[in-house]
Amino acid sequence: MRRTQTLAWSEKLVAIRQGRHRYNNVCEQPYYLKPVAENPYLGTQHDGVSTEYQTGFSVKPIHHLYRFTHNVLPENIPRMNSKAPWGKRLHWLEVTNNVHLKTEYCVFELIPPFCLAVLVLGITALHLLRVAFYHPDITWYNVAFPTNKSFVQFVRFNQKHQLEQPVYRYMQQQSEFYFKDAIKRGTLELETVHNDPFINHVKEIGRGDELSVSISHGNWGNTAGDKSRGTTGRGHLIPSVYQEKSSWYTPYAERMKTDPEATFAQSHGSSTFWSIYTNLVRGP
Repeated sequence: MRRTQTLAWSEKLVAIRQGRHRYNNVCEQPYYLKPVAENPYLGTQHDGVSTEYQTGFSVKPIHHLYRFTHNVLPENIPRMNSKAPWGKRLHWLEVTNNVHLKTEYCVFELIPPFCLAVLVLGITALHLLRVAFYHPDITWYNVAFPTNKSFVQFVRFNQKHQLEQPVYRYMQQQSEFYFKDAIKRGTLELETVHNDPFINHVKEIGRGDELSVSISHGNWGNTAGDKSRGTTGRGHLIPSVYQEKSSWYTPYAERMKTDPEATFAQSHGSSTFWSIYTNLVRGP
């Protein structure tokens, strides 16, 4: 069988690859411009008049940053298409997407960055999982279905906290509404409850002795058939407590009736900022 290639075909290929970088352009470039395969017109412009073959071309001015970017790019930029052995590009229906990926991206040059990306993404995924698992306020349900309007808690009840105003904590309880709390009654009898605004207020109005009295001692109805809760009797602290003024807090609406300017400044800060905000942001 006759040979179709010479014995020194590999040397020929090396010589062709070496000579490809010497001169691959119609015009001589003043600066180094890395040649592109099958494009001898890179970095050139035509005068639009000459009709002879490869005439009328001149050097096109290229910004140095663009030229540098072009020179440092990989030798073969992925074009997401393959070619037939004779150089003709295949039709997009004649080759699958898998072949595109294999021919362009499944190369030895991509192994180091691909492994690095897999390592970084894997470590990041593990850290996100452990954060979602150990975080006290994040659950798997919240990861799948994030809550809406999470900003509401930051804009609701936005009044300024006064200097001497007590802070309500979750362990501070009010009177016994539905059941008798033995632990709370014991702490009240031992007088070990401190810094509780509700307890202090009830003692200020002279009804501290009713804190350990059950609500069942009150009037649960005027008639025998009426099972609704009454509004009088010992142990029923809620109406009187909320109707009387506290020593440290007055309702916002009630203060606005007497002195609106001072109330607004005391609750929301200086009115100068809000006037600027109204004129600039919400103005016409």
